[in-house]
This record gives sequence, structure tokens and C-alpha cells, in this order.
Amino acid sequence: MEQPRVSAPRSRMRTVALRLVAILLPCLPLAACTTYDYLPPVSDAGRECAAICTHAKQVCEAGKAEAEAVARSDCQAGSDYLLSECLADAEDDDEKGACRLQARDCSVPYPPVGLDCRPDFDRCYTDCGGRIVPRE
Repeated sequence: MEQPRVSAPRSRMRTVALRLVAILLPCLPLAACTTYDYLPPVSDAGRECAAICTHAKQVCEAGKAEAEAVARSDCQAGSDYLLSECLADAEDDDEKGACRLQARDCSVPYPPVGLDCRPDFDRCYTDCGGRIVPRE
């Protein structure tokens, strides 16, 4: 059974809408995103502890970046496969053009792959004696 093809303008609009959601979603609950000031611990031991927290966050962020790169690579491989299948079935240049317009854009910023490093960092930082002050 042949699946209906999504029109190019509709597909393009959906891509734009998804990009906007990825960008704006984190700010919706507050209408304006809150930033935070991280005040370091006062003791030397507290500052050393906070440095360990910072290192752990960097390791976490590197793992997150790697997971996003793998997801992006998987997306591109799937997109390439679907495009080649669509092009193979296309009967004329118009259908080939429609295939290219429907190709998935895997270069858009990926949403986090379920890994948020900040809550653990914040907990670690405050456990070391640091303070986190919201600023709007």
C-alpha cells in the first residue's frame, strides 16, 4: 500500500515549527527564562569540592554531546535511506524534487536526549557550600 506524500510547503512549515518549539519550550513556564548566579563556597575545601562538581558536569555534558551526535548520525542515515527509496520510486523531476523537499533535516539542534546535567551539578554545588541565586 502506497503512503500519501506530505506536500512540500506543509513539510517545510512543520520543520520550522519544530525548530521554534525546541528553542522556545524551555522559556514557556516563566515567560522569560531565568538565569542563575553561582556564588562559590567560602572555604578552600568547599571550592575544591565545587571544582569536582564542575568537572563532573563537564564529563556529563561531553556524554550528552556524544549522545546527540550519535542521534544526529542515526537521523542522517535514516534520512539518506528514505530519500534514496523515494528517489528510486520517483517517476519524474517533480517527484524527485518533492522527495528532496521532504528529506529530514538532521542539522537542526537536537533536543536533549533525556540527559540534563544541571540538576546534579546544582545539587553537588550547593552540597559543597556554594549558592545558586536566580536572576530574572
